[in-house]
Amino acid sequence: MVRDNYLVKEVALMLMQKGYYAVGICYPAVSNNEARIRTSVLATHTERDIDGFVNAMDEINEQLHFTEFSSRKK
Repeated sequence: MVRDNYLVKEVALMLMQKGYYAVGICYPAVSNNEARIRTSVLATHTERDIDGFVNAMDEINEQLHFTEFSSRKK
């Protein structure tokens, strides 16, 4: 979870730029400070696809530090 309503949109945009479709879900769709990335894994995705997505998330986190937001207590 990203937990930041503005940062989640930036994460989703950066994933799109890397070729991964993901949606930033934020308030009012989820509780305030519960923003998250929504994506789907399908049976047609390969292990390489999933590894690429995880690597993309790691690269984005290095730039935006969104895990710092997700580890904060409410």
